[in-house]
Amino acid sequence: MPSSYKLNREKSILARFVELLTFELDLDLLSAGSTTLKSPLAQRELEPAECYWTRNEPLVRGTSQLDLRVDSPPDLVIEVEVTNSVQDRLAIFAALGVPEIWRFQEDEIQVLLLQRDGRYAPSTNSLSFPDLPMKKLSGFVMRCHDMRETDLMRSFVDWVRAGMPTEG
Repeated sequence: MPSSYKLNREKSILARFVELLTFELDLDLLSAGSTTLKSPLAQRELEPAECYWTRNEPLVRGTSQLDLRVDSPPDLVIEVEVTNSVQDRLAIFAALGVPEIWRFQEDEIQVLLLQRDGRYAPSTNSLSFPDLPMKKLSGFVMRCHDMRETDLMRSFVDWVRAGMPTEG
């Protein structure tokens, strides 16, 4: 079982990559960390490891109190598996209407997309970042154990600026 320190470091690196990616690609982003997501209609709530609005960022920009009765749920949630499986939380995320979850476990990011039947299915592509090669992104995250973070961030930005090639 990986330590919470290791996985939380990797989650933090992944969160920084999301932020750098949107910055470099000039995409909308609103980040809200582990904000409690509540839906009185669904009578459910939980706190993701990280959450972001990308496509729906303009709809929540300026919001001071998130209310999922009127506000859009996050477009992307990052979940990290340390001791509890994300599986237990998927039904709640579905009830909240979260369209995309990145499930981070050990050395892999699994993209889960909400289907019409209210369940999540694995996908090779992200809704928020359709051109992002997820295996390559996972590799960048894992490099945080072998190099200085500043050098890793520079390497990631260089890769994004080069068009995010899958080789090399």
